[in-house]
Amino acid sequence: MNKASKRIGKGRKLLLLLALLISMALTADALLYPRLCCSTAPATTYNRGANAIWLRYLWYFGKHSDAALSSLIDKLKQGQFKYLYFHVRSLDEQGKLMHRYKENALTINTRIKNEMPGAKSIAWIYVQSVYLQAKQKTTDISKSDIRQNMVKEAKYLVEECGFDGIQWDYEFYPSGNKDMLALLDETRRALPNAYISVAAPCWYPGTLWGFSDSDFKELAAHCDQIAVMCYDTFFHYPRAYSWLVAQQAKHVTRACTLANQESEKQSGQDDAGGMGGQPQSQPKPQTKAHKCSVILGLPVYDEGTAGHLTHSENLRTALAGVNAGLNELAKRDRSRGNTDKESDHPARSLESFEGVAPFAEYTMDEGEWRDFQKFWVTP
Repeated sequence: MNKASKRIGKGRKLLLLLALLISMALTADALLYPRLCCSTAPATTYNRGANAIWLRYLWYFGKHSDAALSSLIDKLKQGQFKYLYFHVRSLDEQGKLMHRYKENALTINTRIKNEMPGAKSIAWIYVQSVYLQAKQKTTDISKSDIRQNMVKEAKYLVEECGFDGIQWDYEFYPSGNKDMLALLDETRRALPNAYISVAAPCWYPGTLWGFSDSDFKELAAHCDQIAVMCYDTFFHYPRAYSWLVAQQAKHVTRACTLANQESEKQSGQDDAGGMGGQPQSQPKPQTKAHKCSVILGLPVYDEGTAGHLTHSENLRTALAGVNAGLNELAKRDRSRGNTDKESDHPARSLESFEGVAPFAEYTMDEGEWRDFQKFWVTP
């Protein structure tokens, strides 16, 4: 064997050894990261006492006792939950509710209003998208007559069942689609004082799947709240999943803040009047600036789709991502000061972030309730 062959052989061995070491390091990281990322409670978090939670349809169906509701309310208070997404199940192909439980809804909402002042009871409406090849019947929101039926159902839930607002959970529609924006505007016209939330897919790099920064900025201008579903992401490597959640905290929060700032600016121009900000002879009605907030939905379930691996997607890895992303925004804000309203990277980025939302109450075990308190609520 000549010297050249020996050098090639040694090089291959070194590459194999390096590959083995990298593989071992990645395996160790994958195994240990979910434990170590939240091994101790952080000194501070971004909890603002305005968290949200998705609640099972059995509450709306009246399948729980008064005592069970009392126990739930106690837990909701401890978790500092402000937005309560009560599942009212699905719509049919015509955009009409498949289940109506008015009396049960009124009972729940009366208890919430009396015992949790300041909380908002939201009717969570699941809508099966035509963009998914699913066995279930789908609802085509591109059709105006179907959207009109959906708006009527939203009015029923708010005006007759006592909900403070609704959450449209249309899973999913592609980046750039305008049908949801039309539905939101029509819902707002019918329910000007109701709270309108949207369950949205994640931000993804390159928008091969999910939404882009511009999608979120546009969406924020049409609703009161964006609840990002930070789960079923197909990110099966724990550290990568935490990174993805951090990107939601950064990109969605920043996009929402930009939309709010543009609304403030437009409101100021409308109030000022005509050309050059000079007052008009006939004053216009005061325009109220639109405000949208961000909620980050976090996984607390075991079984799910092929996109979910509990070892990677769980409450601890998700909270690590939330805090990391918001820390980056806070650092950027501090470096820019608190007066830069015109920047593409606003110095008030964190204004639109409101809280996190476990998905879901009915899959959350006692250990996860304790972790939520320890790593988010109480630091």
